Amino acid sequence: MKWLIAFIAACITLIAIVYIIWGRNTYTPSVETGTGSSVKVSASHTETFSPDEIIVLLRVNLTGPDRNQLVTKLKASVEGLTEFAESLNIPKDSLVISDFSLDKSWSWFKGKRSFNGFELSQNIKVTLPDPSKASRFSEGLSTIADVEILSMQPIVRNQDEKENQILKTATQKAKKKAELLAKASGEDLGDVQMISDEPIIENFAPVSFRSAKMLGAGGYMDAEQSAAPLQQKITLGSTVFIVFNLE
Repeated sequence: MKWLIAFIAACITLIAIVYIIWGRNTYTPSVETGTGSSVKVSASHTETFSPDEIIVLLRVNLTGPDRNQLVTKLKASVEGLTEFAESLNIPKDSLVISDFSLDKSWSWFKGKRSFNGFELSQNIKVTLPDPSKASRFSEGLSTIADVEILSMQPIVRNQDEKENQILKTATQKAKKKAELLAKASGEDLGDVQMISDEPIIENFAPVSFRSAKMLGAGGYMDAEQSAAPLQQKITLGSTVFIVFNLE
């Protein structure tokens, strides 16, 4: 009986050893599949537009010891701005007042706080429906006290529609380029494998900073515009990157 038990134990031990050794040496086979032939192309398209209107953001900043005097000065500045706008036939409702603030100003010296007076701030947005008046408007603001220009932004109406059409044109250019390359290689153009309106760094050479501003369906303002905001032209552009399968 003892020898039978010993025999069974030996068999179990042998099976366990074989199982462990076999388990350590097993592996799962894998098969790599290729993506096939493809052609990678990019194309850009830009269009230049005259703005339909210009948004001017102004700010009035005042400081002084008397809050009532500051409010009075603010009222005078706004009235002067309104009269000046009307002299250029800019509708009164084109001026929108926002972001009013009136705060106390403090300074600290050796752990003690001293009251310096009040600080008043008021933002005013002006819509110029006639962009040709932008220069006259900006020059005339110099005669109005305490008013500074924060920004002047040219606006193109229906910009989304224009950008979509520009993107469509850029895509058509890319497809035509791909068809020529496919024909030159003796193959037919297949389905789109990948499409993007952003740089594909791993597949395409890096673009310059100026060119990078054109990427995407969104519009951009040309570099010259930022230096001369009254130059009344806006350039919208799009660059697309497409990978086509070849058949």
